[in-house]
Amino acid sequence: MNRVIIIGTGVAGLSVARALTPYVDVLMFSKGSVDDGATPLAQGGIAVPIGPADSVHLHVHDTLRAGHFTNDVRTVATVVGDAKNRLNDLLSIGFHPDRNADGSINLALEGGHSLPRVVHSKDHSGKHLHDVLLADVRKHDSVCIMPYSSVESLIQDDAAISGVIAKSTLTHEVRYYTADAVVIATGGIGAVFPTTTNPESATGDGLQLALEVGAQISNLDKIQWHPTALVADGPFDVHDGPPLTHVRMPLITEALRGAGARLVDVNGNDVVPLSMHPQGCLAPRDVVTAACWDSMKETGKSCVYLDATGLDKTELLTKFPGVVHTCMVNGIDPTFQRIPVAPAVHYLCGGITTNINGVTNVEGLYAVGECADTGLHGSNRLASNSLLEGLVMGHRCGLFLNTKHRHHKMEYMVI
Repeated sequence: MNRVIIIGTGVAGLSVARALTPYVDVLMFSKGSVDDGATPLAQGGIAVPIGPADSVHLHVHDTLRAGHFTNDVRTVATVVGDAKNRLNDLLSIGFHPDRNADGSINLALEGGHSLPRVVHSKDHSGKHLHDVLLADVRKHDSVCIMPYSSVESLIQDDAAISGVIAKSTLTHEVRYYTADAVVIATGGIGAVFPTTTNPESATGDGLQLALEVGAQISNLDKIQWHPTALVADGPFDVHDGPPLTHVRMPLITEALRGAGARLVDVNGNDVVPLSMHPQGCLAPRDVVTAACWDSMKETGKSCVYLDATGLDKTELLTKFPGVVHTCMVNGIDPTFQRIPVAPAVHYLCGGITTNINGVTNVEGLYAVGECADTGLHGSNRLASNSLLEGLVMGHRCGLFLNTKHRHHKMEYMVI
C-alpha cells in the first residue's frame, strides 16, 4: 500500500485522501484544528455549469475572461469539464445544496459570471462542504488525521521526497515520518498581509517547504483582493494606508450583490456604474476592487458600502444568515443599515508550479489547491472556482497517486 502524507485538511487535501484507494496509508497534518483553514470560511459556493442556459464552454469563457486570458486553457477546460462529476459525487455523500421549490438546485450569481451557476448552502457553503468531506474521510481506517501538528521540513533521499519532520504544537514533540509521496495542500498566504479575509493559518508554509527542496514557484504576484470585506471599526485610513498589524476582515459574500445589494459610496453613488463595466458591481473582482480603491480615494473615506436594505428582509435573513450574524455582532443591522466594506487580500492565484495532476518538478512532491499554480486562474480568479479547483485537482492528484505507489506500513521515529 502507498504511504502518502497530505499537509492540510481543507477541500483540496480531503479530496486527495478520498480519491486514494483504501489500500493506501494516508497521514494528514493540520497545524491547527482540522477546520482552521480557509475552506470552512468560504461563503459563496461551487461554480458548476448545470443551469438550463449554461454550458461548460460558457463557464470556461468566463474563467478565461476573469483571468484576462492568461490562464492555461487546458487546465480550465479540465477543471470546468469535471465540475458536474464532482458535484454528483458530493451529492452522493450527503452534500445538501439550497434548492428551488421544484427541487432543482438553486444557483447564485457572483462576480464575473455570465449567469447564475454557483451551487451553495445558504452563505456557509464552505463549512458544509468541509463537514461532509471530513466525515467521509473519517470513515476510512486507512486515513489518520493529526491536528495541531506542524510540518517543519520535507526530507529528501537522492533528490526524491521520502518523508517529513513534524512537530506537535501542543507537546512540541518532533517526529520523522516516512512516505512515498507528500502532497502540499496548505492554502494561501493572506495572513502575511496586514488586511485579509484569510485565517491566521494562511502563512504560506507550504510554499516555504516547497522552496526549500527546490520546487518551482510561479506567479506569486498574482494575488487577488476581495472587494467586500467588512470594515467593523475602520481598520485603516485611506490616506495613511493599511495598519502594520494583521487584521482579519470578515468576508461579505459576493452572492449578496448577486441577490441585488448595491455597492455604493458614502453619497449613495454606484461604485461600479454600468458605464464603467457592463456587469456593474458584479464585474470580476479585480475590476470591482480597483473601483473601490478609486472611490475611497475620491471620497476620503476608509470604506464603501454594500446596501442590502432594498432586499426582502425574509430573503436576506433566510439566504444570508452568516452575513447577517457577522454584521449584527459588529453593531450593524443590514436590514436597514448599509454595510461598510473595503478590499482585503483574499486569494493566491500563483504558487507551487504543478501539472494537471498536481505533480511538481521534485520527485515525490505534489501540490493541490490554493498553494498550487496550475494556470487555472490566470491573473484573477473567477468567483467560486476555488472550491471547484480543490475538488477537481485533489481528486485528480489522488487518482494519479494510486498508480504510483505500493503498500507498506507508515513508520515514524521520535527525534
